[in-house]
Amino acid sequence: MLAGYETSARECVFRSLFKKASDAFDAEDFEESERLCHLLLTYDDLSMYHKAGCHRILSLGNTDFL
Repeated sequence: MLAGYETSARECVFRSLFKKASDAFDAEDFEESERLCHLLLTYDDLSMYHKAGCHRILSLGNTDFL
């Protein structure tokens, strides 16, 4: 963590879920990665970084072309 930078508990949860989605995608568990991305995108306060990452993962799937 950077000095002087605080991360809220909610941001930590989003980061953790996004990491799980990315790891699932890398492991070719596309169903799980898409499920987690759809879940993350339901949160209004999700950061633009994580929204973009979720949309990138979904765009590479077979069913959710964006």
